Amino acid sequence: MFLFFSSFAESPTSVSISQSLDGIGPMREGQLYRLECEIRNVAPTSRLSVIWYIQNVSIYEERFESSSHLPETVSSFLNMTANRSHDRSKIWCEAKLDFRPEGESPVLTPSVLHRLTVLYAPVCSEPANETLKIPPSGNVTLNCSAIGNPKPSYDWRYPQNLPNTAINGDHSIRTLTFAPQGVYTCNVSNSQGNTIKYFILEEAERDRTTFGILLGVFLSLGALIILGGALFLTRSGTFSFIKCPQESPSII
Repeated sequence: MFLFFSSFAESPTSVSISQSLDGIGPMREGQLYRLECEIRNVAPTSRLSVIWYIQNVSIYEERFESSSHLPETVSSFLNMTANRSHDRSKIWCEAKLDFRPEGESPVLTPSVLHRLTVLYAPVCSEPANETLKIPPSGNVTLNCSAIGNPKPSYDWRYPQNLPNTAINGDHSIRTLTFAPQGVYTCNVSNSQGNTIKYFILEEAERDRTTFGILLGVFLSLGALIILGGALFLTRSGTFSFIKCPQESPSII
């Protein structure tokens, strides 16, 4: 497409970053990458600027200086360090040719949108380690959910006194019945790395107030039973201690 503002102005025939992205493939978190935005057949480049966007946010702008008035093919380069926040984000570049009279909008030519793929090691959604109290029911839920790319797998290790101490696969949450106290380990991993989360299960403290009341009731009942065995009711309506019968003396 050609648009003439004067005898020397031409809008670019194409704006593209696909070639550089195709050569990179999936990015790895923490690595530095150099992306290229190619603008073909634009004039004059002295009036050209290129803007890079990620998720509708302008992250870099480059201006060109040239004395030539003939159509040229130029490139803008973006150096970026891949981050997990970039994963699945849209990226594109846009050529802005500002050759119109003051007050009029410049001509904008965007590239095709692309989605970034960033590989990164898993990170647990909940705190790194947890200490949990075992409730009276004995049922405990251990949440080891994590995010990562590619999708992580989970390797559970239970205390040695439990059967089936190794559980592998996509089991991010485990619900245990009558779980004993001890240390439970969850190892989350993918091709980019791993992280380990520890769950420490402890016996919950008993309610001392309730325990004291129950103990008092049982002691009182016990005392009444013992006292009831030592007293009896006489015919006159009075209580008297039970006297053990004495053996009659034998006469030889």
